[in-house]
Amino acid sequence: MLFVIILQNLRYGGSLRKEALMSAFAGVALIIGSSTSDNPGRDMHQNESASATQTLRNTCEIPPGMQGGNYYKENECVSLRAFLANPERFKEQRNYKPLKAIYNSSAAGRDMLERAASDGVSLCDMDLSPGMAGVHRHHKKQIGIDYAKRQTFASQVATIVHELAHHYQSHFNADYYNPRRSLSQNQQAMLAMETAAPTTEVIILFLAGQKGTLDWRKEIPENFYLYKWLSQFEDEYYRHIGHYGDHDGAINYAASEVWQEILTTQSKLDYYNDYAARFTVLNFNRMQPLDLTYDDPSVRETINNSGRVGEKIYFTRYERMPASHMLFGDNQDMRDLHAALEWHRQARLRGMENPYVLHERARLISNGNEFVNVDFSRISCAVQQGSETLNAFKNEATRYRTATNAVQRPDHMSVSFQMTKG
Repeated sequence: MLFVIILQNLRYGGSLRKEALMSAFAGVALIIGSSTSDNPGRDMHQNESASATQTLRNTCEIPPGMQGGNYYKENECVSLRAFLANPERFKEQRNYKPLKAIYNSSAAGRDMLERAASDGVSLCDMDLSPGMAGVHRHHKKQIGIDYAKRQTFASQVATIVHELAHHYQSHFNADYYNPRRSLSQNQQAMLAMETAAPTTEVIILFLAGQKGTLDWRKEIPENFYLYKWLSQFEDEYYRHIGHYGDHDGAINYAASEVWQEILTTQSKLDYYNDYAARFTVLNFNRMQPLDLTYDDPSVRETINNSGRVGEKIYFTRYERMPASHMLFGDNQDMRDLHAALEWHRQARLRGMENPYVLHERARLISNGNEFVNVDFSRISCAVQQGSETLNAFKNEATRYRTATNAVQRPDHMSVSFQMTKG
């Protein structure tokens, strides 16, 4: 969520409302690939119940400071309420310049800061996992930024805006993850929120450029995704202005088009699809048979509210959200992971001997999906220790295949040995 995780130059985030799910959940902004061809960075919220964490800690060695597979260490925090009351008090701190730029950029920037300040949120300098540049920790009322990974002015502004966007989403009951939902519903909600946050970065950086407080063309390298999205936003904005002359309408139109573009960015799809799977793994023991027929009516509302900022900006719509089967892009491994994980979920809810579960297992295996053959406890441990979910499943599938082959081979070796011995 949720956290910004290793990417080389872009980030994203997320947020969660229910306190029961928030104990170890954190939104993170990632450092996404340094160029449009690089692997994207991570940026998310982390969602996991305290009981699930304790269960894993009892059976799996988890390094100190790790929560849900990510590392957090607070260094210094500044109350946003105190900052807005007297910004000059913080003039010598590195938070000062990016916060002033956000506040002065636009009414939307001021609204995000004032909303977070009124909620008691603090901005913290933090040490985060490699590849993670920022995080929104809803339950701790913190926005964290790892300044060691965000050394340019524009990247600091973008990271803070990303996490402020996640905090703003929480005001509209936008739920990042709900263990009762199907994996498909959680995938849609997560990707809507996590693509809306970088779109909000684009809006604020563009408006700051209009005000002259930040020149994004000079601050951001041309081969970064963020530069590409800002260029598209600028073109769409002025095209709309030329036809209709409406600033607010142009902002929303351009943002909606950029949001759609980000929804097709393979690196972001891969990263957040992996996190949708991660949260499912970490909350697996919380799923109950009653969830089998649960259809969350709030998913539509979550998607519609993911792009709301202030009174005039609202650029996400449920009707424009791609269907789940389109949200994997070209990544067949991730598509197989979600199919297998939904089978594991169905098996838990229906029982392993259920005819549907048995049929689906046979169908997946016949299609070459090895992810149904994993040891789920080992998956949970690997994810909690920091492994990406897809990598954990791949490693476990390989281990299962190797063990199966080893069991089959020794039979011939054993006969041969006995004959030789005899």
